[in-house]
Amino acid sequence: MSLMINIRKNGTGIVLELSGSLTVGGDMSVLRESIRNEFAKGIRDLVLDFSGVAHIDSRGLGELVSTSVEIRKKGGSLKLIGLSSKSNQVLEMTGLVTVFKSSATEQEFRKRRLARTIVILVGSLLAGLILYILSK
Repeated sequence: MSLMINIRKNGTGIVLELSGSLTVGGDMSVLRESIRNEFAKGIRDLVLDFSGVAHIDSRGLGELVSTSVEIRKKGGSLKLIGLSSKSNQVLEMTGLVTVFKSSATEQEFRKRRLARTIVILVGSLLAGLILYILSK
């Protein structure tokens, strides 16, 4: 089964909705080319949605790793969503779970980003307040 990609905007980034397989014999160049085209347009935040992916093998994992490295070198970010439990197990067994940011859904990523932003904001406000109090 060949890999098919649907691209949609997501705020400042894009979501590449994948369907098919990331396996030996599959044409993964379509993924590489899609990402390069989006980088050429100035997009740096990419989310790969694996909800429609039936299978990932070692070649598919290798492609994900090399794509991730290329994206990071260019100052971008890559997140994975919609991974099946089997795909998650493969990432855990290979140790790649630490390489990729993954989540069940886009909404979960947004909630995490908002929580991090709030923590940073509160921390900055508290630090400023402490400095103000100490300077008096």
